[in-house]
Amino acid sequence: LWLDALSPRRAVTAQMIAGKMHLPHVHHWFPMIISLSRLVHWWLDAAAITSTGRQRQMAEVGLSAILLATLAVWSRDESQDQVKTTKFLEKRLSRADCFMSGMWIKRRRERSEQG
Repeated sequence: LWLDALSPRRAVTAQMIAGKMHLPHVHHWFPMIISLSRLVHWWLDAAAITSTGRQRQMAEVGLSAILLATLAVWSRDESQDQVKTTKFLEKRLSRADCFMSGMWIKRRRERSEQG
């Protein structure tokens, strides 16, 4: 899991992230959003996901939501080897993969039936 390196400092890491997201610190939000977007694009590229247009936008939004939810689970995960976080992430990624695959296959089918 990519959060293993931060595991020994989980509490401090979670506090730092929460501090940056604190309402009076709005000036931190935009750089965090840009960094999150860049990170998600790197993941998509590393996974050789070559989507474009709306499909790429949906993948970015979905992976961003998964990342943020995973960070929330990880920040409270006291399980051995972060098993809770790993299972959470695997389940969410599997759901996202099924959703995206099904959605775009359905759209292609609808387009071919119309045309």
